[in-house]
Amino acid sequence: MGPEIAVIGAGGYDAEQITLRAARVLGSTSAVYTAGLPAGTLRHLCKFGPPVFPLEPLFDPPAGSCAAVARFLCAAALRSGHVCYVVTGNPVCYNYVLPYLQPLAQTQGIVVRHIAGVSALDNVCIALSLDIGHTGVQVIDAGRILRRELSPNPGLPLFLFAVGYTRAPRTEPGPDPFNSLYRALALHYPDTWPVVHVRCANGFGDKALIQQTKLRHLAALAKGFDFASTMFLPAMSQSA
Repeated sequence: MGPEIAVIGAGGYDAEQITLRAARVLGSTSAVYTAGLPAGTLRHLCKFGPPVFPLEPLFDPPAGSCAAVARFLCAAALRSGHVCYVVTGNPVCYNYVLPYLQPLAQTQGIVVRHIAGVSALDNVCIALSLDIGHTGVQVIDAGRILRRELSPNPGLPLFLFAVGYTRAPRTEPGPDPFNSLYRALALHYPDTWPVVHVRCANGFGDKALIQQTKLRHLAALAKGFDFASTMFLPAMSQSA
């Protein structure tokens, strides 16, 4: 069997969401590499046996990048035969390494296999008791709204992911990126429209955090945003 990289979704920020299939793969690999996992999940991964190596330093500029991580993973697979790359949530959604990893692995004869995980959207919908099969939904990276690359449809519920990583575009002056995000959203929603901050439970005695305010107060709400935060705006045709 040739070299292989298993890209595993570890679920939300709860180590207990690692699937049985993922556990079997993790227990039989030579090494586990991670990105963006909370400390509790990292500790849980160590229980499967193979050594665990966080790769966050490889993302840091100036030399670090998603392409650098992809090169590192391919080199590790060629050296060891089988490695795992574990990320939060679904292994495909918001995995910025994959566009670099898959073509590079193909040129080197490395198989890339995806092991499904519970997505961040699943966890947020549960926290809000929201049935998106009934309401419909749109899911957008907050940075793309801020940079005006995409426009939301106010007629559908809106989830903004990666709000904890939001940065102001270079063309926008001012130190607070959430003022820029407010201005982008205010093109489509009234000032008084509800905005909800959802931070899902981490599974270690934690509880989901749900905070609501009006759009005009977004900058104050955003002070509590972190890597586990999602922002939700209900559809204009629905009540908050």
